[in-house]
Amino acid sequence: MTLPNEGEGAAHDEDLDGRGGRSGVDGGGDTSPPAPSRVSSGVVGGDGQRGAWSTNEEFAAYISDELHLHPLSSEYPKVFAAAPGVICKWRERFRSNMPLWRRLFKKQQLQLPAEKISKIVLVDKMWCMTNMTPSEKHISWTHIYGSKMKCEDQSIPNYYESWPIRLETAKVDLKAGRELRTLEQRFLQGRGPVILVAIHLCGTLSLKAVELFNRNSDIKFFCLKPCCLPGMVHAKRNEIFHLGEHSFDSKEVCMAGKWKRNKWIGPPRSVTKTYFERWADNLFWGMDDTDAQKSKRTIMVQTEGGYQNEFLYASRVKTSEY
Repeated sequence: MTLPNEGEGAAHDEDLDGRGGRSGVDGGGDTSPPAPSRVSSGVVGGDGQRGAWSTNEEFAAYISDELHLHPLSSEYPKVFAAAPGVICKWRERFRSNMPLWRRLFKKQQLQLPAEKISKIVLVDKMWCMTNMTPSEKHISWTHIYGSKMKCEDQSIPNYYESWPIRLETAKVDLKAGRELRTLEQRFLQGRGPVILVAIHLCGTLSLKAVELFNRNSDIKFFCLKPCCLPGMVHAKRNEIFHLGEHSFDSKEVCMAGKWKRNKWIGPPRSVTKTYFERWADNLFWGMDDTDAQKSKRTIMVQTEGGYQNEFLYASRVKTSEY
């Protein structure tokens, strides 16, 4: 859910249909908070030009009201109740770097128990190599490795040192076999229990995520949220997709179409919806449940006509609910 600009009174709906090869869910339009305003000393504000929500209490109340409208708030009340406090902590941390705060404010976030998590590894081929300087073509990692512009605790030199759970980036192309094997060796084999969260994976990246789960017993919990369908190139090659003992013809799930200037060029939604449901079913059938429990749930996160509401789960530990 994209929250409205601070200082404005109405939320902007986010486009969740999945655009072309994009793996994110950023919607169109400028939903960033406006420039900082001057507030009295000791008050965390600076998000709205007109001084709206100048205190954390006001801002938390606003966030709570907005989250209450989310379709998942009734299913996960504890997470949604904790979210305003988490977001306010981020507001305090990043108040000296408004461009960074504007970028983070409109993203969905979760709270995890720091004492139970060693680190979170963020995997994407668009990260910069850690020993190089990022350029405009890379994902910005300012919120991870950047230096604090102002910091009350001068013993903490950068954001990396201040996150309760350590964040690391890994530049990996999941479609490249050698890079995928290196990822497994570094993070998945003999490293202790791992939670693999694969959100909004486009096309055949979802296949790679399922393969990772099937091959690595250290992955104790797996969540997959598929996004765009595979492109027609696979169907033209007459490819057969294989996941464990399950296989299926690429022609059953591949779809031509793309977004161009915010306009969909391709088959109608009624057709792509059927293909997407078939795609999610085959991914689910390909998840190895020899030593795991798996489930597929339809969670209506897309409420404006979108159909990408399938979530796939697998657990190698006993759990009452995914």
